[in-house]
Amino acid sequence: MAFLSPWFIGGNYPFTRTGLIAGSGLALLLIAVEIVMVPRRSSHKSVKIPWIWWVLLLGVAFTAFQASPLSSSVQARFGTQDVAGFAGDAASPSVAPGDRVAKHAPNLSQRPISTYAPATRSKLVDLLYGVGLFVCATLVLRDARSFMPVLASLAVVGVLVSFVGVLQILSGDSRVLWMYELLWGGGPFASFVNSNNAAGFLLICFSAIMFYVAKVVLRFGEHDQTISGNRNYGKLGARQTTIKRILRAISKLQSHHLYCLTAIVVVTAGVMMTGSRSGMLALVASIVVSGLMLSRSSLPAVIGLSLALVVCSVVVVKYSEQSDRVSGEIQTLTDFSNVGAPRLKHWEDAIPFGFANVLLGTGNGTYRYVSPGFQKQLTVTTFAHAENVYIETLVETGVGGVLLLLLCISYCFYASLSLFRQTEFYDQALAVSGMACLTGQVAIATLDFGIYQPANSTAMALMMGAVVGRHITIVAGVRAQQPGAFSRFVRFGVVGLLLLATCWAGYESWGIESRRSAKRSIKLLNQYASEGPRKTRQISLAAVKKQLEQAEKIRPDDSGVQLLFGDLQVSLYRLQKAKEMSENVREQLEGLNELDISVDERKALREQLEMFDSATIWNSTAVSLIHQQLRASQRTAPKIAKEILGAPGIKEHLDKAYNRFRQADDLCPQLASTRVRLAQLAAFRSLSQAEDTFKEEENHIEVALSRTIPKTQTLFNCGLLALNSGKQDLAVELWQKCLRQPHLYSHERAIVEFCMQMMPMRRLYEEVFPQDAKYLLKIARRYMSSKDLMLPKKFLVLHIRRLINQTDGLEELEKNLLLAQAAGQIDDYPEVAKHYRAVLSLASSPAPWRYDYAFALFKTKQFDEAVRQLKVCELDPSFRKNRIKWLLDRIRKERSKRTS
Repeated sequence: MAFLSPWFIGGNYPFTRTGLIAGSGLALLLIAVEIVMVPRRSSHKSVKIPWIWWVLLLGVAFTAFQASPLSSSVQARFGTQDVAGFAGDAASPSVAPGDRVAKHAPNLSQRPISTYAPATRSKLVDLLYGVGLFVCATLVLRDARSFMPVLASLAVVGVLVSFVGVLQILSGDSRVLWMYELLWGGGPFASFVNSNNAAGFLLICFSAIMFYVAKVVLRFGEHDQTISGNRNYGKLGARQTTIKRILRAISKLQSHHLYCLTAIVVVTAGVMMTGSRSGMLALVASIVVSGLMLSRSSLPAVIGLSLALVVCSVVVVKYSEQSDRVSGEIQTLTDFSNVGAPRLKHWEDAIPFGFANVLLGTGNGTYRYVSPGFQKQLTVTTFAHAENVYIETLVETGVGGVLLLLLCISYCFYASLSLFRQTEFYDQALAVSGMACLTGQVAIATLDFGIYQPANSTAMALMMGAVVGRHITIVAGVRAQQPGAFSRFVRFGVVGLLLLATCWAGYESWGIESRRSAKRSIKLLNQYASEGPRKTRQISLAAVKKQLEQAEKIRPDDSGVQLLFGDLQVSLYRLQKAKEMSENVREQLEGLNELDISVDERKALREQLEMFDSATIWNSTAVSLIHQQLRASQRTAPKIAKEILGAPGIKEHLDKAYNRFRQADDLCPQLASTRVRLAQLAAFRSLSQAEDTFKEEENHIEVALSRTIPKTQTLFNCGLLALNSGKQDLAVELWQKCLRQPHLYSHERAIVEFCMQMMPMRRLYEEVFPQDAKYLLKIARRYMSSKDLMLPKKFLVLHIRRLINQTDGLEELEKNLLLAQAAGQIDDYPEVAKHYRAVLSLASSPAPWRYDYAFALFKTKQFDEAVRQLKVCELDPSFRKNRIKWLLDRIRKERSKRTS
């Protein structure tokens, strides 16, 4: 498992996790059988049960209790903070906080502690896998014979992952392992979707290699101390021999020592190449802790090793031409308050909410469901994790979970330090390896959440399980003791209980993985549909439906399953519409020859029809566009609206999708995305309900806005639905708020396109867009470059000029610069030259606007002055010489024309 799990997309490939859980269950079964069948054998049965087992089992029990209906009485008595009303009145622009809580918040006295039980059960599955593997490791990996193969495999995997990751970066491929396509974004590194998670795994591999390095240093330290003990050095003599001792250590390196050095250099360079700031900080912490421990044995060897490690790692990074990227990430650490501002602001919201639920928490694994309720800053996406394991643990499990986590960490530190006091090299090297592993993961957990990945949790459980197992075997001094009947019974009971729980976890994991696999297939189906029907056939709709049915059978209360059923129905509707449109285009192309028109007209029609390729047709079937057509028809042409509602597929697919989304919303009343889907599909309800669909859509939008504060995507979606339905005031209010916060460029582009079709330009410019001249100039440059949009651009420039002239406190220099840029957008070159001339009188030093001024002079036939400004530009190395040369050639040609 240590060797294979990372290669299956970090253990996240569909059903890999279920296979890993099955392997853990098999190991527990074999251990349980051995406890019963071989009671006299002096093996792992003679090891005392460490109290860390009880801590972990208590964490498992508390997580299970959070998701259990039995906890509803505790919830009713102590009460979990209402996430729907925690953030005050910042969520919905039209609903008061009190009304929002009364109408939309769940009845807190009738639900378990977990705000969403299926998410807590999903986290329980991962927790049971990790705990089961840790227990197996403490019982089996207690000596060098059993653990050395695991260490070797982790070391080999770390080198291979680093090597493949470097190749991945150099190739520039955005897929994982050049074949696994990322559908929801990510920064891939080798077999990991997220480079931060890859850094966390490589840190564990680094600690495995550190075991071999520590053995070399410890042996050299013993030899060095033996030699120095036979000589009587003074202080000066000791200093003079330090370099000699380092050189002697290097001269005694053998081939296997060089293998270890090469491996640790490659893994260290791999961590740096991931670009993970938290990974690099954790790597430094691991190196420092390991060096401090080993310096007691041989300081010269540690110094030599550290220097070699740094130099060789830098050489590898430099050779791979990634030094600029790595140094850039390191430089950002000096200004983390600026780079990590979104994270820090989110923690400012998360910590008070965590203390508001400090007793019970909101349920392990529910962070993505509760964070929209307490986060006050607007972002493009929702924080699915706190990017800090300790804060996330506080929010999800309260003070009890934090204490259990700290107890586990403290025990592992204690076990490692205890082993380091032993006399055997194996124990001391294992202690150094354990401390390096634990330090790295504790450090990286402050800025990341990679330990949740199956590959990371597998490697971590094996490493720390071996450390704890060795500790309770050697330090506790119980190897010679024969366990009594009661002790064997307790040990068998713990292992048997974990085995039964792991069997349940495997069954539950099968349902979870079925849902995840279906989700990926539906996403691929939508992506392939734009590439033509031949590509779409790669996705088996029958297999997707079977996976969802299996997931629904195992997890009937999982809203994600119902959500995917609805998405599947919408995709089937779009496929049907795309097929109809493709056949229609094909029939028209075939019938062109029968039309009584000229050759030129026939050619023009053919070109227009051929523009409807697979991508264009698929994009035109988007439900949002059909929703726009339907709402416009309902307001102006009711007959057309009835035809749209009566079209094939509405009843067959969209009505079913609506019902699935309704079930998903009932199962998980925290999601805003479900209500957005319901608002969109409400327009396609049956004809008998057509009069009520506007009111129903408005209610869904209101509820969606009440459930989320930070996600600007929700503001954009709700604004689009409101605009389609004729509610311009609400659309303006929502889009105004969206554009004033961090948002995607696609939001800007869509708002420009939709508003220019369905909203007066003056309202768009004065109410929707932020009233900032620089921002409006950016809009003009980015989205209005087409000649067809020259008239709207002129109106926008007029508004920008008026805004600049009305802005108080604007300096004359900046004012003229902005006015010149505005005039340049509509090619008013005399006005551009006028304002830049005013700027020139205020600032004579070369600046980027000099070239624009020269270009405006060229356009107004002032060639001599244009050349003079270009000569000034040539004195500044920041100007592009080819642009200056191009403009000088243009001026020369125009002069020659006038002369001739």
